[in-house]
Amino acid sequence: MLNEMLGPRLAFIGLDETQRETLQELGRELQPLVAAAHKRLYDKIAETPNLRTHFRDAAHMTSARSLQDLHWKKLWSGRFDQDYLESVRRVGKVHARIGLEPRWYVGSYAIVMDQLIRDYLGSQKRGWLNRDDTGNADQLAVLLKAVLLDIELAVTVYFEEAQAERDRAAAETQQREAALNALLVSISQTSDAVLAGASEIVAASDDLAHRTEATAASLEETNASVLQMDQRLRATAEAAGQTVARADGAMRAVTAGRSVAEDAVSAMGRVSESAKGIDDVIEG
Repeated sequence: MLNEMLGPRLAFIGLDETQRETLQELGRELQPLVAAAHKRLYDKIAETPNLRTHFRDAAHMTSARSLQDLHWKKLWSGRFDQDYLESVRRVGKVHARIGLEPRWYVGSYAIVMDQLIRDYLGSQKRGWLNRDDTGNADQLAVLLKAVLLDIELAVTVYFEEAQAERDRAAAETQQREAALNALLVSISQTSDAVLAGASEIVAASDDLAHRTEATAASLEETNASVLQMDQRLRATAEAAGQTVARADGAMRAVTAGRSVAEDAVSAMGRVSESAKGIDDVIEG
């Protein structure tokens, strides 16, 4: 079934049902020639450094050539259905992904078409550009329309992918800008908080300084009081020492007086006994 997206394109270039049938007939004759045309193309690619680097090895190149043969077979079918559209879009996406420039893609068609036309003319032994041969002119017109449509679809996908990549890059840039703006706002808020905290610290430092000064003054007063108390204690201790010394002197004097008194009492006792002896002598 004809793809809805391709309908307007086909109508614009006049590739109607009759011409699509002509394309199918022509395709049956051209398809056997496609392999040789693609071989010439890939030989040219192998000789071109800018293109050869897109392939890992010869096997990779052979696989790509087989897929391209299959795509051209879908083109010759003239159905232009969903299967064909997916195939051509896949080609465009691959070329966009590997970064193949459109000039190489369009140039590849030029090489293939050159080989196809030459081989087809050689096999038919007749010329397409004979003004009296309307059938040949119709075939050439249909072939050019189909090939140019195929190129346009693939290149359009290429541009769509490129635009999508630009959109993704723009979205990522916007996200980074938004994140950067959020970071700047956060930094600004943090700076304000730091400044506020610094102001509080300065105020607290000033308050602490005042308190420290007051404490120092109080300590000086306390130190002076302690010094005065120490002096008083020293004076009291000295006076107490002197009192103790005087008390010791008094005790020594008392002790000496007691000894004298005891000697006096002892002497008086002896005198008393002597007196008694005298009395006894007198009475006797």
